[in-house]
Amino acid sequence: MRLLFKVCLALVAAHALFLFGFPHILHRLLAMRVREIVAESTLNSEEYIRGEILGYAEDKKIPLEEDRLVVWRKDGKVRVWLAYDQVVRVPFYTYSKSFLLSRPEGAEPPRNYKRIRSASAR
Repeated sequence: MRLLFKVCLALVAAHALFLFGFPHILHRLLAMRVREIVAESTLNSEEYIRGEILGYAEDKKIPLEEDRLVVWRKDGKVRVWLAYDQVVRVPFYTYSKSFLLSRPEGAEPPRNYKRIRSASAR
């Protein structure tokens, strides 16, 4: 009887860890995919890279908005900055988690990035 109780308790704990850890797992997957896209797309345009990242986020149902994703080049290297908030609903509890990703680490979007985006869209 004790063994059955311990097994059930372990299953409940594993399920809770998965539910609460799921947004973090998705964020790690997004970070890995962004790293791959940037490595593969050194010759592609910023708009192509944006489209790839937004497409991946849409496939994984990550609530990434276009205005919170910035892709630009500096010194010939592609830089990416994105931020999003994800609402997680688990039984009896709902919470929101904010995520920030920058490649390379610590990269800040340029102050005039909206002007850069509008100029590259022409």
